[in-house]
Amino acid sequence: SGSGGSSAGGMGGFGGFAPDPVNGCTLANAVDLTGMATVNIDIPNGSYCIRMDQNAGLQFTLADPPNHRYMGGVYDEATMQKFADAASPILPSSNTSPYTDSPAVTTPPYTMPSTGEFPWYDDKNASVIRGVVYVE
Repeated sequence: SGSGGSSAGGMGGFGGFAPDPVNGCTLANAVDLTGMATVNIDIPNGSYCIRMDQNAGLQFTLADPPNHRYMGGVYDEATMQKFADAASPILPSSNTSPYTDSPAVTTPPYTMPSTGEFPWYDDKNASVIRGVVYVE
């Protein structure tokens, strides 16, 4: 005998070794901007996956405001669906309109009061402009 053993395989790459990206981001690929009083996300030319400190300011710079509208939420690349997050501290740009002249800049910056993972996307270009703000 001795041949009663099982050769059940694992689930391949599953098991927590690499988290699924949210909006194309993971904490591992986020640009570390901790230590800065104010962090800027430049649309369309910036880093969209960032790490920042709790209570630091977050601002968005829009090179062409009529063609961009950032908001908190997740863009599902597989289904091409957008899921806005009404509870996100990243408010939709059209609801706040906190802009100075071109390029548009959120003024004053948002204060990120709690730690966590805050996904966002550009409502007009979600397939290419989306990210996550990791607040530590």
